[in-house]
Amino acid sequence: VLGQGTRLLEIFLLRREQGHALKSPAKGLMTGMIRECNRAKVRFRFLDGSRLLFDLTSENASLEAVPFF
Repeated sequence: VLGQGTRLLEIFLLRREQGHALKSPAKGLMTGMIRECNRAKVRFRFLDGSRLLFDLTSENASLEAVPFF
């Protein structure tokens, strides 16, 4: 959830695939690892106060994350 003033962006991870490993920088070296998935199901909601500006669900969202999944 991100907010600024009366605006609020909510992002919900509904489903993700295992994805694949990618090297990432850690303390200046490429020794870290993240997982990349380009078939995640994600819901995005954007509100201004109580007014819903959009509510979108994508079956093909991209996701990069530390290996928590």
